[in-house]
This record gives sequence, C-alpha cells and structure tokens, in this order.
Amino acid sequence: MKELEKLAVLTALQKAVKSELDKVRATCENELKAQFDAEGIDRKRLNIGGTEVGTLSLRFAKDEYIITDEQAFYGYLTACGGTIERHRLKDVYAEEAYKRLGDEGAHMFETYYEIEPLFAKAFKRIKDDMVLDGVNEVIPGCKPSEKEPIGTLVRGCKPQDVLPQLKPAQAMKLLNGENNGK
Repeated sequence: MKELEKLAVLTALQKAVKSELDKVRATCENELKAQFDAEGIDRKRLNIGGTEVGTLSLRFAKDEYIITDEQAFYGYLTACGGTIERHRLKDVYAEEAYKRLGDEGAHMFETYYEIEPLFAKAFKRIKDDMVLDGVNEVIPGCKPSEKEPIGTLVRGCKPQDVLPQLKPAQAMKLLNGENNGK
C-alpha cells in the first residue's frame, strides 16, 4: 500500500472510530455518573474477554469548600498569612467620599479579605475536613463541598493489550456501529 493510500485508509478509520467512540463514551459516562449518584461507584474495570485492559474513572473538580463560619475561616487564614487585606468604599458613603477626598475618612471604608491565590491551592480534602497541605492542619470555618463529577478518564487500553483480544469481525462491527452491546 502506497503512502497516500495509507493516509486515506487511516483517516477514514480515525473518523469512524472518533464518531463511535464519542457515542460509546457518552453512554458509559452517563451510566458511571448514575452509579456514582446511587452507590458511590467512581470507577469501572475495562475488560475484554475476561482480560482487564484498562479503567474508566470519574474526574472530579479540585477540592472545593463551603465557608461555614467566615470569622473563623478568615481569622485562621489571616493568622497564617493566607489572605490579602483589601479596602473598599461603603456604598452609603460614596457621595461623601467625593466631597471629603483627602480628609480623614477611614470610617468610609470597609475591610474585606481575599484568599492569597497560591495559598488557596494548598487546600486539600481529607475525609470530612479541609486541611492546609504540608502541615495537615484543619482549616476552621469551612467544610468540603460535595464531590461533583466533571467527566471521565480512560486509563490503560494500550493497543498491545486490546488488539490481541479483538477479532477482525468485531472490529468491523464496532466501526460500523453494529455491535449493540454484544
């Protein structure tokens, strides 16, 4: 087979595989998400003819948290150097601030805190707590949010593991979308 013929065949195969893969993956992802919601199952083994060739796992967003006590949460982070103190003008004093700019006017401003971005990356979930990575100190005033799957990840499925398990007729049926779960 000449190089241009190979290119035509491989391109057609790639298109056929991508189309069928997208459909099958969406179905498997929906089934796994439903099992996670019902039973907490977050991964499945991928087997062909009784031989494990890979895994399908749910992907989750980075550990998120919910602030339950702002004073305790920001107090702890401020003590650790994990916040940036900011000031903004209180809405009720906006007009007055224009008139008094330059005068003493600290009462016109409110203080708020932002989490230092690099510091926030050090938060990690351990069971039912959020902790500061490296020191494993529980961060007061917050709790982990519920895990929400954001997609799936397929591991394994190397050609040298999968292809010997597959018969040519099965491959043709898969490419033509004729397998129907059998």
